[in-house]
Amino acid sequence: MARDPNIEAHQQWLGYVQPVGLVVSPHALVRAQALLRKRNVELSEKVVTKSVSLTVDEAVKENLVNFVAASEAELLRALDGRKIWIEKVRADVTLSTRSAGELARLEMSVGQKFLHFIADPNISTMLIALAGVAIYAEVSSGFTLIIPGLVGVFCALLGGVGLSMLPINLGGVFLFGLGLALLVAEVFVTSFGLLFLGGLASIFIGALFLIDPSGGSIRVSMTVLLPILGGVGIVGLIVAWLLNKERAVHGAPFDPILGQSGRVEAVEPGARSGSLFIHGELWAFQSEDSLQPGDHAVVVSRHNLKLKVKKR
Repeated sequence: MARDPNIEAHQQWLGYVQPVGLVVSPHALVRAQALLRKRNVELSEKVVTKSVSLTVDEAVKENLVNFVAASEAELLRALDGRKIWIEKVRADVTLSTRSAGELARLEMSVGQKFLHFIADPNISTMLIALAGVAIYAEVSSGFTLIIPGLVGVFCALLGGVGLSMLPINLGGVFLFGLGLALLVAEVFVTSFGLLFLGGLASIFIGALFLIDPSGGSIRVSMTVLLPILGGVGIVGLIVAWLLNKERAVHGAPFDPILGQSGRVEAVEPGARSGSLFIHGELWAFQSEDSLQPGDHAVVVSRHNLKLKVKKR
């Protein structure tokens, strides 16, 4: 059965309940559990439907909880002699805890601790934002840096795993993803920064609605979100400055073929144009130098699918 965020928002009262029969709504689930546990049915429903708050003493008095224990020793004394239903053996088992020895504590494994860490919405948001920045840098470089791309994919996967364990809002996820897409689109479209600003705004709004409000107090903190946006903006400005600097030198933004050396395969009459073999590809070229088949030339610039080269 799928988890219901309305129920999860009140798990401090309900615990991890198991549905009895076919449960189709939070009210039915709460009512079924209250009847099964012989609790106050009407008040149990109000806790979920109207978020009724009770003090500890009122919860005990109204039969919403069994008892209150201030310490482990008091808890063991209160549990002693109580009967609980064990589904595995399908029988009532009487607890004998008064003479219990040392308690065994079940600590989280290293993997569980790591999942607990990345399941923090602030950490997940930071990972996905870092992934967006890294992929933005990789795309801007013409897919030549490699490392930012790998880091971006790794962070995106970790952020996705973290968010998968949270009550996320699909609308917030789409807005956040749209923001990252707009950042990448800025590399290919001359928008004078409008796409980049739109991407930052979309990330901000998406992060605000990223976590489903029914998740209670779980949300992305503004003290984390604002520095993330500031960091993304700074990185964007740096990359834009590098792009403009590269355009001023080569006329193209970090074209990976610039500066590469290749072998002349064929020349046309005049020996200043022909075919150049570079990294398994044949390119048409023009040159101010006279070239012959077998010569090596270095790429100076590129216009669409034609290279301008000089003799090496």
